[in-house]
Amino acid sequence: MSAGQRLLRPRAARTDPDLDGHRRTRHPAFEIFLWSRAAIWAAAVFALLVFEPSRHPEADRWDDPAVTRDLGYVTDVWARWDSVWFLRIAENGYGAVEGAAAAFFPLYPALVGLVGRLFLGHYVLAGIAVSLAASLAAFVLFYDLAEGKLGAEGARRALIYLALFPMTLFLQAVYSEAVFLLLTVAAFLLAERSRFLGAGVVAGLAVLTRPVGFALLPALAVIAWRAPDRRDALLRLAAAPLLFCAYPAYLWAERGDPFAFAK
Repeated sequence: MSAGQRLLRPRAARTDPDLDGHRRTRHPAFEIFLWSRAAIWAAAVFALLVFEPSRHPEADRWDDPAVTRDLGYVTDVWARWDSVWFLRIAENGYGAVEGAAAAFFPLYPALVGLVGRLFLGHYVLAGIAVSLAASLAAFVLFYDLAEGKLGAEGARRALIYLALFPMTLFLQAVYSEAVFLLLTVAAFLLAERSRFLGAGVVAGLAVLTRPVGFALLPALAVIAWRAPDRRDALLRLAAAPLLFCAYPAYLWAERGDPFAFAK
């Protein structure tokens, strides 16, 4: 750094190295994550308290209080609709859940099941914790990916747009969206850094999270096609469909039908 550049630095940064180091190590995504999740959480609780008395008379068809009620409305607001399936699978596994359970892919309920046991059976809280942790990691990686293309200010704006997009309220619910977002961003970040085996593995995990994960493969293949050794890059991406095969194999052993997820 030249003498002129040192003189242009803010006084606090020149005279307080601890403060300067703190500013360098604090990732910009943390602040956006905290205020956006807190605001959405408050809005969800407000909506529950105000509109719950006049909810749809058949709302209980899409809820099961035996699995979605845990620590009170502050947390339970995030367990509705498809959360019932995820929570049942997390606690009991696919073999003990009848109906369309196989349509809910296994990675997210497996994580919730693991954390739920660590949380002494509080599976709703575990689902929220998994979603929030995945959301934070996704925000960090998304910022890093965008910064290389848009600069720091552009990355910050892009992340704010993502954080405030209406459907991102599911990023803290007992749903698989947060884990899927994390894996999607990570797959593209790895592919752009020419780490195609890692991108293939992460894309495979994304497919094991949501069936739309297959849509990642053509886009990743385009990046691999531009690599100096495209054949090797494409072969490494093949880890994704190979990894997904673990799910049909599991369903075959558990239910006798490897394609139960498609029915």
